[in-house]
Amino acid sequence: MTAPPSLSDILAEIQSSHRLKPSKEDCDKTSAVADPATSSSAPIMALYFSSAWCDDSQVSHDPVTNVFQRQHENKDDKIQHLVDLVYISSDTSSEELEGNLEVGWKYIPFDKEELRSNVKRHFGICAKKEMEALGITADQRNGGIPTLILIDVQHQSILQEDAIPHVMGETKLDDPLSHWASLLSENEDATEGRATELGDDNPEVARNNKATAGDALEDQKEAKKQKLEQ
Repeated sequence: MTAPPSLSDILAEIQSSHRLKPSKEDCDKTSAVADPATSSSAPIMALYFSSAWCDDSQVSHDPVTNVFQRQHENKDDKIQHLVDLVYISSDTSSEELEGNLEVGWKYIPFDKEELRSNVKRHFGICAKKEMEALGITADQRNGGIPTLILIDVQHQSILQEDAIPHVMGETKLDDPLSHWASLLSENEDATEGRATELGDDNPEVARNNKATAGDALEDQKEAKKQKLEQ
């Protein structure tokens, strides 16, 4: 039996297969397809699970877009390219997917169904109507759409199970980008501290990294259970 893909495998596949929604000026250029060898990579990958047909996803669309675009206007170099947004679509057609994209978003093409499905299975995030086709049970499902997962790319760990509450609603943060930068910095410090203490080549470093990340996310997972009917 083939083992399910790891987070490292999932990130590598996303980075090698994603495309980029170009600006109007770039529409006639080949840069519309992102080349992993030349395209820059932000330290945080934000996986945005959403769709054009979902009402809740449409409510989150503008807040997510606005935060993503504001980073490029920030005077702080660490914020200007903090987050790469990758759209994980639950759309029903390529046209629906592409019509829901915003300039600068990266996305998994509609014809990469296996990769999109693997991402959804790995994180346990999908629309309720997708569960049966994906083979995701109620116990395995960690959330519905919309969901915004923040990942520390370098250390391959989850910073936030769902950052949607950071950008909209009663729990909206005044400056979500600065908060995300703080989460990244704290994770980097903790990871580097453990590596220094144990030695970079010590296998316990990787185990401790996963254990610490898991402990930090337990409260987030409990909160996510409230969204499972969406």
